[in-house]
Amino acid sequence: SAAKTYVAGDVISIKLTFDEVVKVSGTPNLAVSIGGATVQATYASGSDSKYLTFQYTVIAGMTRASQ
Repeated sequence: SAAKTYVAGDVISIKLTFDEVVKVSGTPNLAVSIGGATVQATYASGSDSKYLTFQYTVIAGMTRASQ
């Protein structure tokens, strides 16, 4: 896929796929590495399904082209 440049304010959605249905309790986070820094993507949706979506909003100074 082509590289994409993210700018401050862009929301990056990360979709995880599981073999079985998962139920979410609480407010989980997902550690994501961006430009050498670890940030926390927050849970957005997907409880009681095989797919969970997490989101991270890019902040100023954390921009980088994806690969």
